[in-house]
Amino acid sequence: TAPDTGSFPATSYFERRFYWHGSDQDGWVTSFDLSIRLGAGVPAPWIDTTRTDTLMTFVTDDFGEAEATFLLVASDNRGALSDTLREFFPLRNFPPEIHFAPDFDPLSNLQREVVTSGADPDTLYWNWGFSNFKLTASDRDGVSTMDQFYRYTFADTEPTETYPLGDPLADPETTWVQAPFDNANDPTTGFRDFEIDASGLAVGLRTMTVSITDEGGSDSRFTYTWDVRAPRSNILYIRDNSSSIGRACYTEFLDARFGVDGWDTYDFWMGYPDRHTTLTSVMRLYEAVLWTDGGVTSDVLVKASERGGALEAYVLGTPTDPSGKLMIISSVLAGSTSRLGANFRLQALAIDARGDPVSALTMQAGTQALGEVAGLPPMTSTASSAKGIGLKPLAGAEPVYRMEECLRCYNSRPPYDPVIGVRSPPRADSALARTISIGTQLEYFDRAEVIAALNTLFDVELGVTTP
Repeated sequence: TAPDTGSFPATSYFERRFYWHGSDQDGWVTSFDLSIRLGAGVPAPWIDTTRTDTLMTFVTDDFGEAEATFLLVASDNRGALSDTLREFFPLRNFPPEIHFAPDFDPLSNLQREVVTSGADPDTLYWNWGFSNFKLTASDRDGVSTMDQFYRYTFADTEPTETYPLGDPLADPETTWVQAPFDNANDPTTGFRDFEIDASGLAVGLRTMTVSITDEGGSDSRFTYTWDVRAPRSNILYIRDNSSSIGRACYTEFLDARFGVDGWDTYDFWMGYPDRHTTLTSVMRLYEAVLWTDGGVTSDVLVKASERGGALEAYVLGTPTDPSGKLMIISSVLAGSTSRLGANFRLQALAIDARGDPVSALTMQAGTQALGEVAGLPPMTSTASSAKGIGLKPLAGAEPVYRMEECLRCYNSRPPYDPVIGVRSPPRADSALARTISIGTQLEYFDRAEVIAALNTLFDVELGVTTP
């Protein structure tokens, strides 16, 4: 007769353990006769056993399927036999499953653009071609059934060639790149973890495709698509937690310099990127970075300025990457409320951790910030609500802007002409600065004068001219 399909759902072909038992009303079960048939009409030998379980791995067909029919007869202590129990089990190979790691969100490495021109608003996600992706793979048949490597590509069409990671011919934009899992030899977990780096991808719509295969012939695919864009200017604006007034101020400067929609900003809308290197790589696409905040050191700036962080790598450079140019404008670059990274402040900005004077400044309307060298335009404060901090240059820096002398105007303590702008290195060491630090909220100064001053600082002090 045809096998009883029963109600069992398909189960894994790999290392399945089957259990059985028997009972007797006037005695006890002494043994079992067991036959396991692996196909309809395919006979199988009977074996006598006292065991009540077995562990088996089955061979799947070209479709990843298998079957087993168990025939079981119990014998009691008087030699009597039970009826034959017949049970059919459908078996199959389950393909690997691929997901982003639980602690990773790909949006942390992406920018977003909300498009409202159509009938329905849409959100586009993009970046500059630098990102990392943390993923994890598992298999319901067990991770040991998976091949202990993964492949990935960013090619538009499926590549025909595969090369190991590190091979000179391994180009993820034209070939498959193969690499072992990070924890391929860990027997204590049911997951395989891995991370993929995207670096300098070509502009356009890009799709990451991941392939993981198993011994049952499955080839699971995971895809993720986003847009890669090219820089539109040579200055990247990082507005951090700037106020709406602050953003309007620097937007007006950048619009005047590059034209409306002619420049880029890095928006931490999903927080800090997953890796320092993502932010550093983006900044290196530009000649300079303009970083502003709203008078409070954000968690983003704390992270970026920590030792070994993105800003340190960008400004100080590495043995393989040159240093970049940075203008950072914040009223908490120094002083007791500043959370800026100590090594970054010392090595990159070359300013003292203490303010000079030690407490915050209040800029009085009508007072001016004066350039320390010829050609730097003055900037006039237009509100008495503007905050700042006096900066004390260290040996590797010198002043570029100082408030005009005004007795007890800015702070009850001297100096009464505090330095609010510093460049590093000093002119004696280099004609061009690597960093310029401004310690006050320029959005509360005369807008036209601020724009003129910023243009001069970029053009003359940093050497970053309009393309």
